[in-house]
Amino acid sequence: MGSDGVESGGRGVNLKAIGGVILVLALLIFAWMRLRSNTATISVIGTGEVEMIPETVSMIVTKVSSAGDATGAIDAGEAGISRLIATVRSTVGEGAEIKKSFYQVTPQSTSLFMAATGISVKTESVEMATQLIKALYAAGATTVSDVKFSSLDKATVEQRAREAAVADAKEKALGLAKASKKRLGKLLSITDDNVGIESSVGTETGSGMPTTINVVKNVSVIYEIL
Repeated sequence: MGSDGVESGGRGVNLKAIGGVILVLALLIFAWMRLRSNTATISVIGTGEVEMIPETVSMIVTKVSSAGDATGAIDAGEAGISRLIATVRSTVGEGAEIKKSFYQVTPQSTSLFMAATGISVKTESVEMATQLIKALYAAGATTVSDVKFSSLDKATVEQRAREAAVADAKEKALGLAKASKKRLGKLLSITDDNVGIESSVGTETGSGMPTTINVVKNVSVIYEIL
């Protein structure tokens, strides 16, 4: 029985010790959660802008054709798109990247059908952009839209803009912390805008073509302030 009593008492001590550890852990977790919830933070949006020379130009070209029946509209649309593709090749060369972006045939009435076709065009002949747009309209294009100038290495440009945005966010956070008589603490959160890089035309030449473009990226950052 003595042996049993010692064993039983040992178990009691172990259970109390375990219970004490659990209570301490619970108190620590509660204190940590209270501390975390009371942490003062500062949230800012940083903007990064990188100036670069455009290396490619892209655009969407559409052709809308009509005829008395679906077959006629389709045939007219195909012929029109073939002319536009040939125009791209003859203007900027065989290296242009051309892809069909959409195709739709719509009955307007029992005696009128419309065929709308779109192609995307991308070329490194940036200096020929204006001439290409003029040539496409002369060849029968219905619209030329979404004209964008970009870099051949988008990932590198985007990363440079992102790094500039993070640096800008930190500078803003430091300024706000100083203005409120606080110190900037650790970085708690950073969120990318998750959108493609935006570009705007910079200085232009006499021909209207951009000599530079400004690539912009935004990030949202949260810092602890002490």
